[in-house]
Amino acid sequence: LDESDDSLVYRFPVYNQEIKMGAQLTVRENQAALFINEGKAADLFGPGRYELSTQNIPILTKILSLPFGFKSPFRCEVVFVSLRTLPDLKWGTREPVAFRDKELGLVRLRAFGTYGLKVIDPMVFASSLVANEARYNASHAEEYLKSTIVQALNDWLGTHLKSVLDLPSQYDEVSKELGATLDADVKRFGLSIENFRLNAITPPESVQQAIDE
Repeated sequence: LDESDDSLVYRFPVYNQEIKMGAQLTVRENQAALFINEGKAADLFGPGRYELSTQNIPILTKILSLPFGFKSPFRCEVVFVSLRTLPDLKWGTREPVAFRDKELGLVRLRAFGTYGLKVIDPMVFASSLVANEARYNASHAEEYLKSTIVQALNDWLGTHLKSVLDLPSQYDEVSKELGATLDADVKRFGLSIENFRLNAITPPESVQQAIDE
């Protein structure tokens, strides 16, 4: 059970990393269990209850050269991966983004919004991002994604926007295009971006006064 409500991965604490053949593995709905040998993903289990045997861990059996009907403990790591969407994660610009406005000159903009994050390929995700972490939370992914989002926003502003005066009418368009760009980028990590939203882009107070005037 996930007490934190924002875990993407939890590495199950197995004593000495030894698992007895015949042990029971329980995987809940919206979870996957991944067996890892020497840092490499092996067998994957979806929701259900399993009695471990050489028949249902074929990749590990092959890697470890386990004989059929093997009963002794074998050494392996088990991680549980959450497959549910983590909604309403927040993003924002730490530092203002410089934008050359055709009417107002150089303007420094701040932006913020929300998005959902989901693991769509547990094996790729665990192999590429989780590494040796005992627990991988949304905050780990958010740190990586913040810089990626800001870079994508920079590219969009430079390519599509002429003046911040036009921004309010383009929030939906920005949200859709940035969401699609980011989703394509994180798929290589076995992740998916859902319902990406740009909630606001705000210029400095002096520029806001000029806009009002």
